[in-house]
Amino acid sequence: YLAQKRRIRSAQEESSIWDGVEQYAYVTPVTFLASFLVATTEDLGHVEIALKKGYARLYAGMGVMTLLAIMLGIILSGGLVRPITNLDQAFGEVRDGNLAVTLPDMGSDEIGRLGATFNTMVAQLRERERMRAYVSGSVLEKVRDEHVETGQTAQFRPAAILFSDIRGFTSLSEKYPPAQIFEMLNGFLGGVEAIIREHQGDVDKFIGDAVMAVFLGDEKQIACSAVEAALDMRRFLAQFNRERQAAGSFPIEIGIGINVGNVLWGDIGSTRRKDSTVIGDEVNLASRLETASKLGRHTHIVVSESTSVLVADIVELEEMSVREVKGKEQSVRMFEVVACRPAPRHSSSG
Repeated sequence: YLAQKRRIRSAQEESSIWDGVEQYAYVTPVTFLASFLVATTEDLGHVEIALKKGYARLYAGMGVMTLLAIMLGIILSGGLVRPITNLDQAFGEVRDGNLAVTLPDMGSDEIGRLGATFNTMVAQLRERERMRAYVSGSVLEKVRDEHVETGQTAQFRPAAILFSDIRGFTSLSEKYPPAQIFEMLNGFLGGVEAIIREHQGDVDKFIGDAVMAVFLGDEKQIACSAVEAALDMRRFLAQFNRERQAAGSFPIEIGIGINVGNVLWGDIGSTRRKDSTVIGDEVNLASRLETASKLGRHTHIVVSESTSVLVADIVELEEMSVREVKGKEQSVRMFEVVACRPAPRHSSSG
């Protein structure tokens, strides 16, 4: 029937009325018999029902797949975003100065390796922070300054050198247990270091029970800063001893020597271990003045003659009778700080 309507060369679909029922026909020619066709028919209503069921299954499958994709995305994004959020929070803690933060093991993928790198970085920062306690402030400044070359040529600079020493330390070490000695040293030296820093000085080194501090800058200013720091050290010592005696511990006494002059300042040491320090005769004189301070009658703070001229307007001084200094052939005039001078009163008019 269909062959009489038109010649069909390829497979095609037709819809027609067959015995009063709309049929769906699928027709294809027989390739080796050009005048024959193969046709299959199906009630169009049945086809439409089947198509609707197929579409329903397709839409249901698409919905399920979409839901699964969304759920999988949420799971994957949560697994990815959470470690990144933890990293961001950890970096914020380090930025705020908290070096105790440590990330948990986050696996071996890229995020996990990033977390391990972060933990290594923070561990190295903690190590460097602990090292700061063993390095003077001047060395730290040189390390921070990228323009300063390692092993730079030394130069002469005006400096105030302050030496402080605990009297009878050897006897104390023999009399008391090491734990008590170190507890005393750490308490006293910790307070002294803070005072020196407050007066713009720098603890160059701790030599057992002794302290060597350096003040750099204008001669007048650094001389006054060093003497004011020494007076504050005496006040701290008085309070320190009161607290120790109240706790049943032994008190201590100190001597202080201060000298201002031109010193040789620079790096000394080897390629593997360097120190930024001051050396010269002015440094040695400050150490000798500290030794002579045991003969003092007032504050046991002794300054050189050149220093006395610079600080005479802020403290009362008394020249010491002793003038012999070890290592000096000529006599040296030394002055003990008696007390601070009262602040000048300003008269008001009107």
